[in-house]
Amino acid sequence: MKRLIILSGLLLLTTLLFCQTQSTKQENKITVVKNGSSGYGEKLKERLDYLNKVKEIIWIDIENNDVYIGFDPVPDDWKLVAQMAALHGNNKIGFGVHVWAIHTRQRGWRPGTGGYLGEYTARYGSIEK
Repeated sequence: MKRLIILSGLLLLTTLLFCQTQSTKQENKITVVKNGSSGYGEKLKERLDYLNKVKEIIWIDIENNDVYIGFDPVPDDWKLVAQMAALHGNNKIGFGVHVWAIHTRQRGWRPGTGGYLGEYTARYGSIEK
């Protein structure tokens, strides 16, 4: 009987530790670098929170109405991810949103500092051509 209780306790402890490890993997990848006077950064962070669940996204920087998404590895649907982020952001703040898709491990990339996959801008509820 004593062994059964000890074994049950160890099983429960193992289960709790495993669940805690799994929940900590859902880390917040989004950083608001610059919020701006209109609070666009925080509003975009709130709306784009679903991107934390995309395993290929390793970081997201938001600077006013600019969103920088770092992919590693680059998924086949990266264009769709970037376009949807632009549209969702535009819908949230009612202002143009620029999304840059980057294939890099280096956080802090900005236009003019190297190559990128693509850039999408959403205004008035649609992607600009």
